[in-house]
Amino acid sequence: PHVKREDYQLTDIDEDFLVLMSDSGDLREDLKIPDGDLG
Repeated sequence: PHVKREDYQLTDIDEDFLVLMSDSGDLREDLKIPDGDLG
């Protein structure tokens, strides 16, 4: 299988979503914090 790995830094938590930044400066804001014990 072809695998692509990309590292992100956690920059903020906005309501129930993580704000992550890639090494190139792109923001990702579509990852929801899990409910329950994990969140």
